Amino acid sequence: MGRNEHVPEIEQMIRTIKERIWATVNQLPFKTFPHRLIVEMVYNVTFWLNAFLHNYGIHEVIGLRTILTGLHIDHNKHCSLEFVSYDT
Repeated sequence: MGRNEHVPEIEQMIRTIKERIWATVNQLPFKTFPHRLIVEMVYNVTFWLNAFLHNYGIHEVIGLRTILTGLHIDHNKHCSLEFVSYDT
């Protein structure tokens, strides 16, 4: 790939992240979002995309997050609440 050329795999990943963020936004009852909330939505989406195996990933058994950080998903810590869960 040369300079200023598109990389289809990266563009697809960006579209996937945007779609998942948009799905989260549509579940929230707000009309405007603070900058910090948007940052946390992006973090949340990328966290979960990297937590599990991909069909054409670089490893057959280990997810990308585990390869890069050495940390595994702890069900009690990471799966207790959904991102859009809040008290009313």
